[in-house]
Amino acid sequence: MEPVPLYYVWDYTDVDRAFWAEHLEDFVPRQIIDAHTHIADPALRIKPMTEAKRRQYWVAEACDTITAENAQRCTEIVLPGREVTYVAIGHPDPDFDIEGSNEYVRTECLKRSWHCLALLIPQWSADRVAEELAKPGVIGVKPYYTLIGASPDTRDEYLAADIFDYLPHTALEVLNDRRAWVTLHVPKAERLGHPANIRQIKEIRRRYPDIVLVIAHLGRCYTEPHAAEALPQLADDPGLYFDNSAVLNPVSHRIALEHIGPERIVFGI
Repeated sequence: MEPVPLYYVWDYTDVDRAFWAEHLEDFVPRQIIDAHTHIADPALRIKPMTEAKRRQYWVAEACDTITAENAQRCTEIVLPGREVTYVAIGHPDPDFDIEGSNEYVRTECLKRSWHCLALLIPQWSADRVAEELAKPGVIGVKPYYTLIGASPDTRDEYLAADIFDYLPHTALEVLNDRRAWVTLHVPKAERLGHPANIRQIKEIRRRYPDIVLVIAHLGRCYTEPHAAEALPQLADDPGLYFDNSAVLNPVSHRIALEHIGPERIVFGI
């Protein structure tokens, strides 16, 4: 059969069909919740992507922004016969209209019976956070260090930030009161295992126990050393969750399953 275009540089080929039939058809559940997917309306980009920025970030080289409609179409191709629901998020980049992105995602989620996480702007007041959480379809937020401020040259201007620099206590108090979902992308080049990250995640769990806290991408533990260093340090908290979105290393998955367990790991493409 001819390849089926998905989006950007990706096609669905006979190799994919054969792999699905042999390895996944009998394994993948009939109902799936993808707990971490980004969708965006390209019209909401206010600054163009430069090749210099694209080369800095492997995700930007491997994919581009995808609309809700296209995401659903691709899902129906690569996960045939499955009922898939998304926890959807906008594109966490100041080069986009963030307020517009949040509204786009929320509207698309309502149309498709998906769930929406609003991108959290760190400068929002407590009232503004509460206003966003009160909107139909919004179940929580996605804080991200890139949203501290814009940089013309790099997406990692604020990589060394602390968690509380972009997930401030004013927001956490409201999120805890609303029992909201927070998917947290951890900062720092050292990833989850940086002592400040471990300390601040434990502080969030202690001070704001009613937040549903999900650490994105297994805490960016894409390699065995990062996973082995960090995940055991958070293994003893039964109320702390992780998503495995974008984690391709099977050893990282094994370490997570051994120390965190399947009950606390949510699926994300």
